[in-house]
Amino acid sequence: MKRTLYQAYLTLAALEGVIVLWLTLDVPSIEGSTALLDLPTSRLAVSAVTLVLVILFACLALMSFLNRRWLERVMRWLADRLIPGDRLLILTLTLLGGLLVSIALCMLWQLPAFQDYRWYSAIFKDSLHLYEVLLVAYERIYPLLVWGALLILQSLAALLINFWAEYRREGFWDWQIVSKAILVMGMIGLSAIQWVVLAMRISMQKLIPGWYWDVNLRPISARHLFFVLLLAVSLGLVTFILRHPRRVMLGLLILIGLGYLLQVGFGLIEGSGYEYVRMKYADSKHRSYALVATGESPQPLDVIRQYEEKYGWKMFPGTKPPGVVFL
Repeated sequence: MKRTLYQAYLTLAALEGVIVLWLTLDVPSIEGSTALLDLPTSRLAVSAVTLVLVILFACLALMSFLNRRWLERVMRWLADRLIPGDRLLILTLTLLGGLLVSIALCMLWQLPAFQDYRWYSAIFKDSLHLYEVLLVAYERIYPLLVWGALLILQSLAALLINFWAEYRREGFWDWQIVSKAILVMGMIGLSAIQWVVLAMRISMQKLIPGWYWDVNLRPISARHLFFVLLLAVSLGLVTFILRHPRRVMLGLLILIGLGYLLQVGFGLIEGSGYEYVRMKYADSKHRSYALVATGESPQPLDVIRQYEEKYGWKMFPGTKPPGVVFL
């Protein structure tokens, strides 16, 4: 049964790869020709990668049918690597996360707005050429993305069938590990989205009504090397917190200290240190909370009881609960 499962998995993967390769080569070029030598270099590169993967899966499928001992060694190797500890659970969660990302990337291409010039020229006004280059590249690799999603789905199904007894074992679903995996994958995903926004200078005002922060280019200097240090320290401290979930108070103190370090660190990168941190607040419209609290010197209880009457009409205090001014 298990041998048949592996053979079916590898054979199906190879057949899907052949279909992907055919779809990649069959798309007409700009000039309307489908001759191999007339294909763009990018499509030839994608086709070459696909062909290598197809050959790899085909060879593995052939080996699984012709060499039973080799297949049994592979099965034992996988069992020895995945069953001990929480490796199978971590692999399953990682594949689930990869499947969600793959499906999201495939669905994005189906949204008409992403290929509508009037829409994306307003969103990517500062990186229009780069976006259109990526759009063409996305079109080239789209069959590979679909194939990747199918491979992940098939891998999950194969793991479920092959290790069904492990999945049903009491204590397998350790919710501490599940929550950590979700947290880490969520952090990585949100960080990647933020970096895309910054790298492509996406105009968030067009995407989110009322958004007024913008992305501004700044010259790179030697001081930006300090950012690498901040990143390394942040990753190290977050890793420590995730590995010691029971040390709650220590974790909170580390997060508070890290937040302070990041604020001062950005000031050092700008070259003005603490003054940068002070001016980021004193020079912004958000200082209205501090002006209300210090200038009017309201009674603490009056802030809560009469907040809407006194401050509800103001732009920034009117969008926040009384606690901001109260504290």
